[in-house]
Amino acid sequence: MDALVVGLHWVVKREDTTLSKAAYNVLAKVAAVLPMDLHPQVEASPLLIGPTNVIKSDKVDLSLVRQAIRKQCKVHMTYEDLNL
Repeated sequence: MDALVVGLHWVVKREDTTLSKAAYNVLAKVAAVLPMDLHPQVEASPLLIGPTNVIKSDKVDLSLVRQAIRKQCKVHMTYEDLNL
């Protein structure tokens, strides 16, 4: 249970809005089917996700990347050094 909850919390905090919303919905569904005495494990898990240096980007549509992965397609990406 802890691994599922911490993983979903990690996804919720990422910049990918679509995936974040999906993870939040899964957390809600998991909580809905659990006995009441297990709700604190989902709502207030002692396992925390630390801060990250996530770079916000409106240049990449991550849903297209996920679609390419599902179809097992190659993806060409270029990187840009923001410090230059």
